[in-house]
Amino acid sequence: MHGDSATGEKPREHRFPLNLFSIPFGLAGLAGTWTSAVAALGVSVVVADALWVVAA
Repeated sequence: MHGDSATGEKPREHRFPLNLFSIPFGLAGLAGTWTSAVAALGVSVVVADALWVVAA
């Protein structure tokens, strides 16, 4: 049910702003880049794992 026409209640819209997803996607991209740097540059894997946990 999307509202009641008898009471004049408006339907609820469940919209999320697109920028809501920018932080998780940005962190996931950074985690992916850091994971690649582990193999290429030999940097610590701990930072990459922490970023993946925060992104999740």
